[in-house]
Amino acid sequence: MNGGIDFRLAGVPVRVLWMFFLVSLLLGFNLQDPILIAMWIGVVFVSILAHEMGHAVAYRRFGVQPSIVLHGFGGLTFGRSLPVGRDLVVSLAGPFTGLAIGLPLLYVDRNVFIANDTLAVLVGMAVYVNVFWSLVNLVPLLPLDGGNAANAVLSLLFRRDMTHAARILSIVTAGVLIVVALRWQFIYGALLAGYFLYMNVQALRSASRPFVAGPATARPAPGQFVPPRPARNPAPAPAPAAADGAPGTGGPPPTPSPRAPLEPGAAAYPPHPPAVPDPAPAPGPVADPGRPGPPTAPPLVPQVPRSTAPN
Repeated sequence: MNGGIDFRLAGVPVRVLWMFFLVSLLLGFNLQDPILIAMWIGVVFVSILAHEMGHAVAYRRFGVQPSIVLHGFGGLTFGRSLPVGRDLVVSLAGPFTGLAIGLPLLYVDRNVFIANDTLAVLVGMAVYVNVFWSLVNLVPLLPLDGGNAANAVLSLLFRRDMTHAARILSIVTAGVLIVVALRWQFIYGALLAGYFLYMNVQALRSASRPFVAGPATARPAPGQFVPPRPARNPAPAPAPAAADGAPGTGGPPPTPSPRAPLEPGAAAYPPHPPAVPDPAPAPGPVADPGRPGPPTAPPLVPQVPRSTAPN
């Protein structure tokens, strides 16, 4: 379980966390009747799952395998990044699914007499969740669907990433929603808008903070040649052997001096001895101008990072 219920719906993996049911219970606790509270939790579960399935179906239409998680603040549909135009379709698919369910029920609720009181209450709950919550979801406030749709529309209009402007718009929208929710005494809505306000402020601060690279984390610019780092205390290259086997010209190596045993607590590896300068290399053969030289390495081609233009 891992803290929730796992199942698949039309091939889409779905996980429902226990916090989802707890928050739904708290939102419907003022109904007081246990049957009405159970009906409310069921309506919320089915409506939000249908909303997220709208996103999932749009993802699968574009060849992406999605997954759904229902949590305490609603639901999330996960999928890989898409071009801006397709991302706009995916963002609007969820709220439009809720409206497609809720608007016919709203017509029935307003124009059809329902003799059964329990059924009438059930229809009213479904209208509230699917219509009202879908309209709230279309508000231009990240990370709601309306915020993602506003970001996609701005990016299509200006042909560049407009996430910064979308977050500023989200902060203003969240402030207005907090005032309206407090005036209507909708505490949960005010807390949720305040949480989204905090998320967008933190995202703006993180985006504006410059990256400071130290010596160990410095990264070269694209196309910049970086020479290989030399080895620590490299051993001198052996000189060509001489006929007489003289020391330093290729004769037998000197016998290394034995190391004293390590004392308790001493380092496992003693420090490196000071580097010894290389002896002067013996003169090599004279190059024959008639023979071709060794092949040269191909020139370094800088790698330019690819960028994806908005669809």
